Amino acid sequence: MHTVVCCDDNKTFCDLLEILLQEIKGANDIKIVKVYDAGQLLQYCTDNEFDIIYLDIELGKNENGERENGMKVAKKLKYINPKSLIIYISVYDTYYADMVQAEPFRFIKKDASDIPRLRRELESALLDALKRLDDASKLTVVFNKREYTLELNKIKYFHSVARKIYVYGTLENMPVYFYEKMDELYEILRDKDKSFERFSKSCIVNTNYVTAKGRKQVWIDDKALSVTAKYRKEIWFL
Repeated sequence: MHTVVCCDDNKTFCDLLEILLQEIKGANDIKIVKVYDAGQLLQYCTDNEFDIIYLDIELGKNENGERENGMKVAKKLKYINPKSLIIYISVYDTYYADMVQAEPFRFIKKDASDIPRLRRELESALLDALKRLDDASKLTVVFNKREYTLELNKIKYFHSVARKIYVYGTLENMPVYFYEKMDELYEILRDKDKSFERFSKSCIVNTNYVTAKGRKQVWIDDKALSVTAKYRKEIWFL
């Protein structure tokens, strides 16, 4: 399930976004949450998983009387979840240059006077975001001229022996190994999911599955995996 959060200090407009997204979601397995200010948004996203944010650029004033900037809030959200997608909403067109620095996925003109147009843009952005998230969560590999798709959240680690890369995790109807260079595989994985870390020349691990850790080893279930000196300093939790 993907979580979609709507954040706008204009409660009427935020309620409208929620209503339209509930109509749009159809058979997609998504949860829609609405919040009305930056504080609520950051608190929710700190305590819960989230994937897509529909975010007003001007979020009103905080408890100190200072106006909240949605793009600054977005940078904090990206720190919490780098894979999240931010869809900005604003009545203004002058933010495009600044938004480049805040990693925008899409921009929607804030205008409740044309509901059909708003609904179309919300739907287009949602479907594109869901596709992006779905593509990022999967890895396609080739074995014997046939393509197989791996769901990355079900993979515990990859281990190479010679030119073979063995896959450990939940596999469905695919061989236990394929052929690829570890350097190239690591680049692909890190672009898709920052949970994957290289622990040695021959091992790439999904850190979500690490059950115990030491300076030179980590454990996944009852399997000990070595962490070599070359990669040790790059692994954030060691």
